[in-house]
Amino acid sequence: MCYELTDHEWSAIKPMLPNKVRGVRRVDDRRVLNGIFWVLRSGAPWRDLPQEFGPYTCKESEPIGITMFGQRRTAY
Repeated sequence: MCYELTDHEWSAIKPMLPNKVRGVRRVDDRRVLNGIFWVLRSGAPWRDLPQEFGPYTCKESEPIGITMFGQRRTAY
């Protein structure tokens, strides 16, 4: 799909993601990020997220990582 991360982009992002397991087992980070980027790039609402990215309700509560100011933020 045209909105998915390339292997090169993923290799740059992957080292910045948390890798320690705490609490609930993590889902596929690349799939979650691809879903978030799909919504941001397409301008579509979360409920229109294609099924290949998983249920849209999961993406709303996933932390998207550290912002440029060092604070965590969630996607809504």
